[in-house]
Amino acid sequence: MKDTLKYKDFVGSVHYSDEDEVFFGKIEGINDLITFEGKTVADIKKAFIESTSWTFHFDFNAKDLTSGIYFYKLQMGSSFSEIKKMLLLR
Repeated sequence: MKDTLKYKDFVGSVHYSDEDEVFFGKIEGINDLITFEGKTVADIKKAFIESTSWTFHFDFNAKDLTSGIYFYKLQMGSSFSEIKKMLLLR
């Protein structure tokens, strides 16, 4: 029996509660910020995919920056951190 789901680069652990009669899980590596649940296997798969389909939006004002290569850091909690490179051309 599998107790994990995979979608894109995400891995979710899945458990079953006899008391509540529900599957529940969490997305690994995100410090329990996002959880999902469902009554059937189809429900839990759908909830997992929906919980990993989020995006973030932020405004970046480069008005005072010159052309060049810039580095920025994306961080989510203490478990995810990634440095990206950005090329700004004027």
